[in-house]
Amino acid sequence: MKKLYIIISLIIIGIIGLFFGINQKYSFFQTNDVAKRIYTQGLEDIKNNDLQNAYFNFSKISQFSAFYEAALFRQGLIASELNDYASAIMAYETLLEKFPNTFFKEKTIYNLAIAYYKNEMPEKAYANFQLITKKYANSDYADASNYFLGALIENEDKDKATEHFINYIKIAPNGKYALNSIEELLKIRQDFTSEQNLLIGAALLANNKSNEALKYLNMSRLSDAWGYLTIAYDNIGNHILADKILSKGISEYSKNNDEIQQQAIEEHIKFYGKNTQKLTELKTLCDKSKCQLNDFIMYNLIPSADKPTKIVYYNRIYEEFPQGNYAADALFNSLFNDYTNGSYENAIIKARKHISKYADKKSAPAAMYWLGKTYDKKKNHQEANIYYNRVVNKYPDTYYAYLAAMRLNKVKNPYEINAQIKLPQKPIYINLPILHANLPINSYKKIDELLQIGDFKIFEYSDFDNEIIKSWVAYYEGNLTKASVTAEKVLEKEPVKPTFYDDIYKLIYPVGYAEIINDKANENSKISPYLLISIIRKESRFNQNAVSSAGALGLMQLMPDTASFISIKNGIKYSRNDLFNPEKNINLGVNYYNYIKTNHHSSDLYALASYNGGHNAVSTWINKIDTNDPEEFVERIPYQETKDYIKQIYKNYWVYNSIYNSSKIK
Repeated sequence: MKKLYIIISLIIIGIIGLFFGINQKYSFFQTNDVAKRIYTQGLEDIKNNDLQNAYFNFSKISQFSAFYEAALFRQGLIASELNDYASAIMAYETLLEKFPNTFFKEKTIYNLAIAYYKNEMPEKAYANFQLITKKYANSDYADASNYFLGALIENEDKDKATEHFINYIKIAPNGKYALNSIEELLKIRQDFTSEQNLLIGAALLANNKSNEALKYLNMSRLSDAWGYLTIAYDNIGNHILADKILSKGISEYSKNNDEIQQQAIEEHIKFYGKNTQKLTELKTLCDKSKCQLNDFIMYNLIPSADKPTKIVYYNRIYEEFPQGNYAADALFNSLFNDYTNGSYENAIIKARKHISKYADKKSAPAAMYWLGKTYDKKKNHQEANIYYNRVVNKYPDTYYAYLAAMRLNKVKNPYEINAQIKLPQKPIYINLPILHANLPINSYKKIDELLQIGDFKIFEYSDFDNEIIKSWVAYYEGNLTKASVTAEKVLEKEPVKPTFYDDIYKLIYPVGYAEIINDKANENSKISPYLLISIIRKESRFNQNAVSSAGALGLMQLMPDTASFISIKNGIKYSRNDLFNPEKNINLGVNYYNYIKTNHHSSDLYALASYNGGHNAVSTWINKIDTNDPEEFVERIPYQETKDYIKQIYKNYWVYNSIYNSSKIK
C-alpha cells in the first residue's frame, strides 16, 4: 500500500510538473507573475528585433492567464511580420474564437483578412474585407479594404472592382494603396466618367505625378478640375497656361472655402515672389465677376496694404462673406481698429456681434478680451471684469485668458516675468484622460491588465485606439513631441475646455529636460524656468534633433551662426553638433536670450519678439508703433509670425504655471 501511495504521489507530481514547467500554455498553475515575466521578455525580444524568440515567448503564455488575449494578438503581429501567414491565421482565428469581443477585434479582422489574402485564400479574405467595410465603415481599415476587395474581384466583376478602387482614391488620394489602385484601374478599363477622371488626376497629383495627372484632369469638367489643373501646370513649369486656367476658374467657377481652389491661388502667386501685382489682378477679376474667392484674395492682400486699405478689406470680408473662413478674424481686426481710434461704441457693437456669431473661432477669445478692455476704457470696470472672467472660464488655455487673469489680479505688465520658481523634476505620472478617450466602461479592466505588463504600444491596435491613447502611449515611451502634438489636436476639437486639473493638459504641456532648464535658468536670473520651457515647447516641442526649414537646430532652434557668436561672446566651447545636445543647446539658448534681453531694455516682451523676428525689426517696431500699451503693441506687430509667436509663448507660460506651479502666478 505504501508503495502504491508513493507511485501515485510521483505521478501527481509529474503531472503538475508537466503542466507547470513544460506546457505552461495550458497550465492552471501559471501565475500572473510568471506570465508577466514571459510576456515582458517577449517585448524585450521585439525591441532587440529577435522576432522568432518573441513569438516563442508569447506562445508560452497560458490560456488561463489574464495576458493570453494580448499574447495571441502579439503572435499574430509577429507571424505576419515574419511572412508566416499560416501561423498568423492560426493566432488570429484563435483570438476571435476565444475572445469574440476582443479588445483588438477591428485590427484582428483586418489583419486576418490580409493574412488570408497573402496565403491565397481569396474567399475568406473577401468575406473579412467585406465585413470590415460594413461593420467599421468609417475606419482606416475600411478604406484600405476597398483596395483589396477590388484586387480580389477585378477579373470577375470589373464594374464592382472599379467602384472599390475609385472609393479608395476618393477617400485616400495619397494613401498607401492609391497608386496601386490607379494601376489596377488602368488594367481593367480605359473609359472613365468625368468624376472618375477627376479623382484619378487628383490622386496622381497628390502623389507628385503632375504630368500623368494632367491627362485625366483634362478629361474632367473644367468647373471641377480648374484648381487641380492650375497646380499641375504650375508644377511642370507651364505658368502661362496655369494663369489662363486660374483666371477662367476664378471668373466662372469659384467656390467659397474651397481648399483646392485656394491652394491653386497660393501656389500660383508664389511664382511672382513678393510682388502682389498678380494677386491684385485676381482681385480685380474677382470684383468684376463677383467670384466666391474674393475674401481669400483680399485676406492675402492685407499684409502688403496700407492701413486704410486694410480696414476696407476687413470690413468687406466680414460683410460680404460672413460664412467664410476669414470673416471672424476680419471682424476682430475691424473692432480692434475702432478701439485704437477711440471709437469705443463701434468696437463694442462689433465685439458683441463677434461673440454671438463666431464663439467657436480662433479669434473669439481676442474679441471677448478686447471688449473687456473697451469697457475699461469707458470706466465701466464691473462690465469689463465680467468679460475677463468669461475669457478665463470659456477659453482657459489661451493667451487672452492669461491677459484676462492678469487684469483681474491687477497685474500692471503681464509681459515682464521675474519669478524663479523651479519646474518639477520628479517623473510626472499621468493618468489616461478617459473623458477624452471615449472608452466604453467595460474596457477599463482590460486597460488595467495591459498596464500591468507595460505593453503601452499595444493600445494603438485596440478597437478603442484614438488620438488620446496614442498621445498617452507616446508620453510613456518618452516621445514628448508626439504626445504633445497629438493631445493638443484632440483638445482643439472640443467645444468646452476642461479645467487645468484634467490630465490632458499634462500631455499637451509635458515637462521635459526640467533639471537642465532649472539649472540654466538659475545660473542667470534673466529668465524664469517656466518661461524657458515655454520657449522650448514653442520652438521644438521637445525634439532635441529638430531642424527648421531655415536651418535652426535643436531644442531652442538656434541658427549655427547665432550659436557661434554667443559661444565666442561667452567663452563657451562650441561645435555645430552641440546644438543637438540638450544641455549645450539650452545653455547657448539662455545666453542668447540674456543677450537680446539686455539689448532691449531688459524686457521679456521685446526679447521674445527679437528671438523670433530679429533685433533690427523689433527696434523698428518700438519706434514706429505709437502706443504705451504693451498689449496693443503685440496686436500691431506687422509680422504675423512674430505676433503669433509671442502669444503662444505667453499662453504656454500661463498654462504651465496653471498645471504645475502650486503658487500659481499673480
